[in-house]
Amino acid sequence: MDHNLKVEIKKSLIRLLPIINFKSTSLNQLISFLEGQLRVKKNTFLRYRSELEELFIECISELQSKQLNGILKQEKSQKQKQKQKQKSLEQQPQRKKSQQQKQKHKQKSQEQSLVIKNTGKGKIEKMNKNKAVNNIKKKNRMSLKEFEFTQISLFKKDSNQPFLNKHLTINKNFHNRETAFEKVCIKDQNTIPNKKKVQVFQQQEETEKTKEKCKSISGFITDLGNNCFVTQNYFRNVCYLHIRKYFFQNGDWRPTKKGITFTKQQWEEFSCIIPKVYKIIQTKFN
Repeated sequence: MDHNLKVEIKKSLIRLLPIINFKSTSLNQLISFLEGQLRVKKNTFLRYRSELEELFIECISELQSKQLNGILKQEKSQKQKQKQKQKSLEQQPQRKKSQQQKQKHKQKSQEQSLVIKNTGKGKIEKMNKNKAVNNIKKKNRMSLKEFEFTQISLFKKDSNQPFLNKHLTINKNFHNRETAFEKVCIKDQNTIPNKKKVQVFQQQEETEKTKEKCKSISGFITDLGNNCFVTQNYFRNVCYLHIRKYFFQNGDWRPTKKGITFTKQQWEEFSCIIPKVYKIIQTKFN
């Protein structure tokens, strides 16, 4: 038998054996399968019958060895998984111990940071010196209530007192510590206005400013009276005029949904018709 033909028969047998029950199949049935795949006459197979039987036995042994190797690999993988599970179970108490040690270390560090030891002369240890200094600075800073009290006093028109910032701090060693706060707040305690009056005054000023702005910006916003304004916008190099009725709310002019929009071409087309339409409306509605 040729070597090439032997190789092809072996390949085809390896493909067929897992599909077919090789225990129940006879050699004649196998030859009929090979005829269809390799397109070789039956006489050629019958000539080399003994060699074909040897190939058949070799292929069966190879297939059985592969199956055994697959089973062994599965068993090995299962054993490895079991070992990993046992290791994880053994390592769990060690992990818990390490976590407990970390928590204890954190608690000790927090306790050390909170404890500030003072000596007899009033000196602070080097470990916690910076934290003690920051605490002293916070105590010397102006509180929020004091700052709000100063801001309310500055709403007065007659107040000529200097302006105090939030970041202003007063030294503890300064002999006139209370004077900076007394000059601004305590002396003018009876003349400070209420918060509600201040809010009303602010809203009135905002309304006046917005009305002045609408009148001053000519070309973009114009006042037609009765809270009607004309606004001008550009979209894709085309000018649009919007006539809307506005209402004032929360310190801003806001437009209503109803209104008219038109371009320059539309105005040129319909401007000549408007007086005729006006006459018709007068006759109909009167």
